[in-house]
Amino acid sequence: MQASSELSEVYSWLLLFNALGSVVLLVLVGANIYSLIQNTKRREAGSRLTTRMVSLFVVLALAPAVIVFYFSMQFLHQGIDSWFNVEIDRAMEDALELSQASLLSFDGRGRETSPFYLRKIWQRKNQNQT
Repeated sequence: MQASSELSEVYSWLLLFNALGSVVLLVLVGANIYSLIQNTKRREAGSRLTTRMVSLFVVLALAPAVIVFYFSMQFLHQGIDSWFNVEIDRAMEDALELSQASLLSFDGRGRETSPFYLRKIWQRKNQNQT
């Protein structure tokens, strides 16, 4: 309980720090891409090779990210579908009916049998004392 309250105190700062880091990273990547485009337009030495290497890196970096994204979305989709499955809904309703019937049955029977059990407990207590 205490750890969650500590996290809630620093949550805004963590969110702000991560947002600022993301903005700085995007600015740096954007500046490098702009520089690469300018070098390619001026036909500077090595600009085509750098463009090819950056393109290859982007493809190699995006492929696993897309695969992980696809499977995580499938997992979430199947999980959410199972939460609202009609069979599970019906099973939950049946369990609720069963528990309510059991409580009603026990409540009625308990009133009838409680004096009997009370006498048995009293007798055992008296036997143990003698």
